Amino acid sequence: MPLLTAHAQVLRNIPADAPRAKLTVTSANTGTLDGGLISSGTDIRFAPGVRIISQGGVLLPTSTLVGQTLKVRYKLDLYQQLLTAWAVSDEEYKAAANSQ
Repeated sequence: MPLLTAHAQVLRNIPADAPRAKLTVTSANTGTLDGGLISSGTDIRFAPGVRIISQGGVLLPTSTLVGQTLKVRYKLDLYQQLLTAWAVSDEEYKAAANSQ
């Protein structure tokens, strides 16, 4: 009898009020957001414990993303630092534009 493997469906709970933007990671602690609720091209600091989550639900270390630009939905903390960003597909990015 063959072994059956179960593949868990990755469920990402992105808040409906999370704005969309393009995030360019400039260092392990900073980046630039283009779009969203703040003015485009704004430099932003990452909150301690920042979480950048891939489309597959994997936590991405910021140091591995330096120099990369990602389409994201994001949340800021009380100090306007990036707290959580969810990398999204082109379709999810466009859908977020229609809902905002």
